[in-house]
Amino acid sequence: MTREVAEKTVEFIKNKIKENKLEYVIIRFHGGEPLLNTEVIKFIMDELETQPCKIGYFMTTNATLIKEEMLPFLRKIDALSVSMDGTEEEHDRNRIDKGGKGTYQRVLEKVKLLLKYMPNLTARMTVTPDTYKNIYTNFISLSELGIRNIDPFLDFTSDVWTSEMLAEYMNEMKKVAIYIKEKEKENITIRTAMIGTAATKTKNTLCGGGKTSFSITPEGNIYPCMEVAFNKAFLLGNVEAGCDNCELLEEIEKVGHERNKSCDGCGRYDYCMVTRCKIVNYAHTGDYNLPKPIMCANEHIKLGLEKYLINLTI
Repeated sequence: MTREVAEKTVEFIKNKIKENKLEYVIIRFHGGEPLLNTEVIKFIMDELETQPCKIGYFMTTNATLIKEEMLPFLRKIDALSVSMDGTEEEHDRNRIDKGGKGTYQRVLEKVKLLLKYMPNLTARMTVTPDTYKNIYTNFISLSELGIRNIDPFLDFTSDVWTSEMLAEYMNEMKKVAIYIKEKEKENITIRTAMIGTAATKTKNTLCGGGKTSFSITPEGNIYPCMEVAFNKAFLLGNVEAGCDNCELLEEIEKVGHERNKSCDGCGRYDYCMVTRCKIVNYAHTGDYNLPKPIMCANEHIKLGLEKYLINLTI
């Protein structure tokens, strides 16, 4: 994103804050790798500093570009996540640089630096068909670094997941649940999005894509969310002219009211991501009301882990 587009993006955000009298806004800096463009990120944050509302900044980074002089601005990020998949062997399976070398040691150095100043740092573990068997070991390796927020996320883009693989993943996560319980006895709290969200999630509301949620590309084009960014069928407008694709907004609202017939009878219907976020379904299956099976499985795994943890006595 250029400085010129960033200026128009800031104006777009300011206008939304004013028009809707917003009290809280979340801005997520996405990539690729967002720290390739730190000057624009700092510019956006500085320009929004005087807004009459609370702004929460979120960012996920691979951490390889972090330098000590970046810490003052990085500490303004409310939720900073580092892509780190566990042990060196597991991390380097998928996270290599353009020269084909693993990045674990470089990331480890940066994580140790960040933890000195940002104890709430989150490790974002992408769980792939190559790494799911070692989740427990990977989780512990990150915990032993002093990271207290560890979020495993299944790779939804893969089509090779089987029920047997997911059952094994569930068993690995049960061992993680036991580990978390044991650490509580040491007054150490470890949080993970896979355990805890099912018990606290409220009933779904309609998707706010294109109304309360926007994804802005480096060119300044606006889409309803990250799932369909760069998909021209979901182009809402741009930061200079605004959102003028009313037909698309009407379609998103219309499908939001439709039932996911394939999900009828599921006890999680009113709470699940795929029955609320129809755009996610379309991005993965080409059908607003047809979810990708791995997403359904992930929801049931989270619920199963919640029940397991509640009934766990150590």
